[in-house]
Amino acid sequence: MDLNEEGVFLSCNYELGEKGYNAIVKLSYELEFLLYFGNPGTNPKDIGYATRILCANSNIYLKDSYNSSILIFNNQSQFIDSWSSSGVENGKFWAPNKVDVDNSGNIYVCDTGNNRIQVFDKNWNLKMVIGQEGSGQGQFKNPVAVKVDDEGNIYVADKGNYRVQKFDKKGNFLLSWGSKGTEDGQFDLLADIDIDKDGYVYTFDEGLLDRLSKFTRGGEFVKKISIAREYPYWDSVKGIGISNNGIIYLVDFFGYIILFDTQFQLIKYYMDPEHLEHPFEVAISPKGEIFILDTANKIVWYDKDFNFINYIANGEDITMNAYLPTSLAISSNGILYICERDKNRILIYSPKPGLSDVVPASASVQGANNTNWKTDFFIFNPSNEEINVNLNYYSNQIKEKNLTLSSYQGIEIKDIISNYFNMPNTFGSITSTCFNESQPLIFTRTYNDTNNGTYGQGIRASPFENTFYQGEKAYLLGLKENENFRTNIGFFNLKGFPINLKINFYSYDGEKIIEKEYTLNGFEHKQINQILKEYGELENIYAEVWTETQDGRVSAYSSIVDNKTGDPVYIEAEGYGTYNPEEFKKIIPVVVSKAGANGTYWKTEVEAVNLGYEEMEVNLKYHPIEGEVENLILKLEPKEGRNFKDILTEFFYKEGTFGWLEVEYNTSGLLLRARIYTGENGTYGQGIKAKSILELNSNEGYLLNLKETERYRSNLGILNLETQESSFKLKLIKDGNIISEKDIKIEGEKLIQIDRILKNLFGIEGEGYVLKIEGENKNFTSYISAVDNKTSDPTFQDIIK
Repeated sequence: MDLNEEGVFLSCNYELGEKGYNAIVKLSYELEFLLYFGNPGTNPKDIGYATRILCANSNIYLKDSYNSSILIFNNQSQFIDSWSSSGVENGKFWAPNKVDVDNSGNIYVCDTGNNRIQVFDKNWNLKMVIGQEGSGQGQFKNPVAVKVDDEGNIYVADKGNYRVQKFDKKGNFLLSWGSKGTEDGQFDLLADIDIDKDGYVYTFDEGLLDRLSKFTRGGEFVKKISIAREYPYWDSVKGIGISNNGIIYLVDFFGYIILFDTQFQLIKYYMDPEHLEHPFEVAISPKGEIFILDTANKIVWYDKDFNFINYIANGEDITMNAYLPTSLAISSNGILYICERDKNRILIYSPKPGLSDVVPASASVQGANNTNWKTDFFIFNPSNEEINVNLNYYSNQIKEKNLTLSSYQGIEIKDIISNYFNMPNTFGSITSTCFNESQPLIFTRTYNDTNNGTYGQGIRASPFENTFYQGEKAYLLGLKENENFRTNIGFFNLKGFPINLKINFYSYDGEKIIEKEYTLNGFEHKQINQILKEYGELENIYAEVWTETQDGRVSAYSSIVDNKTGDPVYIEAEGYGTYNPEEFKKIIPVVVSKAGANGTYWKTEVEAVNLGYEEMEVNLKYHPIEGEVENLILKLEPKEGRNFKDILTEFFYKEGTFGWLEVEYNTSGLLLRARIYTGENGTYGQGIKAKSILELNSNEGYLLNLKETERYRSNLGILNLETQESSFKLKLIKDGNIISEKDIKIEGEKLIQIDRILKNLFGIEGEGYVLKIEGENKNFTSYISAVDNKTSDPTFQDIIK
């Protein structure tokens, strides 16, 4: 067992009949199942008999004693490499056991059969050999585990000599402690060793003592606990791992994951019979995700909260097959190292730490009706510390990139798919993973690039937890297929195994009219263009999407494209919503029905669907910029939807006005969206997702990539939802610096819009600016409408709080 910031990793082996099962299981810090991977075999990717697991440099290292090898994986569930060489010569293994990886990527292999420790650099060049058979200083008899501390000191569990030996980073002997016996500081069957963030050394003895002991760096005994004596139902502990936050993880062969603090006080324990059978080893990534090596041909991957993420290898689902793996480790950059004792090799694998943020749709490709799609990508570091970000693009292959952002730095990558990932003529999904405490903010614009300007849709990165888990329903509304519009629907499978998707399409009168099913392979992005075309002309349709695949997780979206202008409107999938009556309130921050620049006339389309099982009464309150609030009641039957093409004119009988919409309802299940648009020969506009009051969770937020150039302008809206006047501080950020600050006051329950915010308020031009808004309280929202000056096409960006 081992741990890193991603979680806890366990190695497991057992036999059922004539068949052997071997796997790695990954858990979160809270021991929720994330993933497992592994199959028996003797090929380069197979696991023979895994005995040790390690997390280091964001990789996972598994020791396979049967194949005398070490397997290495990254956090994308991808096999990277293997190192296999049987023999007694330097650089070869004989029944290797536990592995470890230091902060520089050097790999330490406990070469048990040859009674030595071998040290390799990250390119597998042999750097150093420590020890030989014997009982003297620096000699070993059946060493079973190795661990490196932050100073580079090397600790070896010397099982046959009943001791722990310590060496400096050059391999020079420093000291040893222990002897055979049952007293404090003595050992019987020394099995594992680990080090906490404060430098204390922990050993586990699985013999008669069955105990966990704690020592100083100098080998002084501190304390102990006999696991089987204190907790008789945990009498088969096989591995130990310690997280960066000082939690000790023990894995019991009969399925328990046990958490202690460093004072040996029990925190909690878990069982996960759905995914864990006989856990054997554990490794935890620096981010807290947990990888557990299970004897049932699998490595199981959990996030830090013990939510299942994926199987890194499991049967035929994943490319890596494992036969009796014996050790698992993960490096600080997410690479898994799997050691196979009996095949004398190490496999290198990529499991990809939990996806922090997901951009479901991106493209650099020609589309229907002579459209030309590109995606511009903007990423911002909102913290005062440097962060490292891993970006992955999922299309017909997976492309991985890493970038570093300094404090408050923002970067725009234009046409990211072609220019950054070098994947022209493709479309797919992008994920962002950051190991730092602070996470980056991401906003993208996917647009149709024409000779006359651009028509686009804003897509904000969604947190992983906002995607949809097994059994959770996702909804997409406003779908249509006719002469004027087409509907494309896309999905991204966030798990490394195939999932089955089900889709039901409903008309706004509540009738189910179409059923579809699709299969997505592991980490596959699939977009079905004109998904409704075969059914003739349709409009006012909504879709219900879900997966019943065990532990499946999916992201879904739709893009409604105007066939005449090529202008898209992005629709993010939404869930059913809250069941708390006190939270039955949503906001559409801007609605309009008035003339604009260059002869345009702007309207607001609003669509509402009652997903519930009771009649819903919806109170729509229109707050104009000037004048009194007006409210009207809309009643929706269960599953019924309504579409107002121009809500201010059709419903409130108002023209030449704009403001915002407050929506209250009396039962759960309201789905609500808006689109502000213009155009006579086709339309172009911006989609607006209604904002729940639950999202008003902070008194500060960010708007990204503001522009004032010949091509683009940015208009700012701020809505004060307090009943009294409130103050706001606007901080403009560029290249890591706050370059200007402005203070404004807004009346209670009022919306203000400042057109060309950079020019008219801050007196500057340029692009790549970030605006931070700080309010007196959290009851406000804000947006940017970025307008292409050639086409007048706007892209809506909601504040990121």
